[in-house]
Amino acid sequence: MKQVNFVVFAVICLLISSCSSNYVSNQESSNRISLGQNESLSLPPPSSISKIANHSFLVTLTTQEKTIPIQINTDQQTSYMLGFTSWGTRSLTLSYSNNKIFINDINALSNINTDYKKIFLALLMTQINDNEWFKYNPKINILTKSHIKYIYKNKKLLLSISKSKETYHIKFNQSTELSDIVVNII
Repeated sequence: MKQVNFVVFAVICLLISSCSSNYVSNQESSNRISLGQNESLSLPPPSSISKIANHSFLVTLTTQEKTIPIQINTDQQTSYMLGFTSWGTRSLTLSYSNNKIFINDINALSNINTDYKKIFLALLMTQINDNEWFKYNPKINILTKSHIKYIYKNKKLLLSISKSKETYHIKFNQSTELSDIVVNII
């Protein structure tokens, strides 16, 4: 009887692990974030990002009407963006070190079809000093009018960031699935 229980347990474990592995997506890419046709921005290294320490955000993807809790943890070598489901299970890990971004997305839990690198970029744009962006993106222009920051490259508007208290509204100037993000710092 114990052998049968063990065999049944082993079979169940194999089935669960094979099913769950179908939902995990692993991606690796460079530190350049594409923002449309032939336009991209480079992320500052984690040593620059570490100045913002650890933050928690509620990110609303307005085009998809989804809200995801996100945590950014960073040190001198690596920055992490962790995404969670509404019930608190981690559904995404984005790690950034050595000029590479690695994404581990558990699609079955997140159920969000978007470019997490752009979310990471948007969150960093709200927190990191403009001078850090200029160091790694010498061809960008950042224009601030009132409470809105406009980021240009080659005279093209890439994105705009407006701030109201602890809420940021980020608008990407492109026609993709990710065009508007609302970020609340919690």
